[in-house]
Amino acid sequence: MLALQGRAELGTTALILRLGFSQFIDQQEAYIDGFGAMVPDQEITQTEVDLGLSLEHGFEMRKGNLTIEWGASGIWTSLEADGVATLYLADREGGRARLNLGPPINPMTGSRRA
Repeated sequence: MLALQGRAELGTTALILRLGFSQFIDQQEAYIDGFGAMVPDQEITQTEVDLGLSLEHGFEMRKGNLTIEWGASGIWTSLEADGVATLYLADREGGRARLNLGPPINPMTGSRRA
């Protein structure tokens, strides 16, 4: 996985732009199993590119500060199958969108950032 992220501070609001790329390839060579049956080779590849824009805004509260993040991402995914994998997976590609709203999350720990 590879991601580039930029952040611009505008007073108590931050603008966050993110571009990400990930790909995995699962390959299995042909082999003969313990019962003597031939298991054919297969390969599955998934590629994903995402582009997102988020805003973070801090609010002063009586008992501290509250930071809220909201934004949207567009994601393009391609799935390719080869060998015996074509029997249960069809090559396809398409896009989807993701919306987020809530406290900022630290991607390394999964915890909320203050």
